[in-house]
Amino acid sequence: MGILDFLIAVLLLAFAVVLVVFIAGSVFKPLFSFLRELKEKVIIDKAIARLEKVEKFRNEDNFNASLQELRKAFLYDIFQTERSLSTLKEHHQNALSRCIAAAEQLGGRLENLGVVEKVLIERSEILVLYTKALSSYQSIRQRREGKKMPSWSKNEFETRIAQIKGELSRNQKTLDEELNKLFMFLKNRSQENIIYH
Repeated sequence: MGILDFLIAVLLLAFAVVLVVFIAGSVFKPLFSFLRELKEKVIIDKAIARLEKVEKFRNEDNFNASLQELRKAFLYDIFQTERSLSTLKEHHQNALSRCIAAAEQLGGRLENLGVVEKVLIERSEILVLYTKALSSYQSIRQRREGKKMPSWSKNEFETRIAQIKGELSRNQKTLDEELNKLFMFLKNRSQENIIYH
């Protein structure tokens, strides 16, 4: 009775552990996804609120404060949910529209607007690639649950994800440089208008 009972107890314990891990994974994965989406929504909502402040400051003729808020409205965060990526793309288009309106108000033309728009579109595309690569990697890892993933496959995914992160980093640097040029032009133009008026 001793060894047989012990083996049965070990098997039941192992089964219980597997069952608990499965249930925990089933419960926590949607929870983590929900929390990630909520965090991303909060970040984007803050940026959208900045655009509202931009309009408020513009209506009050506080152009410098308007430009500062507008510059902060551009996001460099890495979002992973489809809804956030779609909202982010729309938000950046709205922010670019505010830049155009500011330039028109100042009687100027944004020379690098096309470049900024192109870099933002590239960023959206890279973020979609990043999200798909992460999703594929996680999906394969889940399907192979209990089995070790081949090292070549794991290395290939990790290399691709690292490459995409590198592309995001380069894109962020380019975007930052181009936005700095754009806002420097707007700032200089607003100071010229103050001097002339």
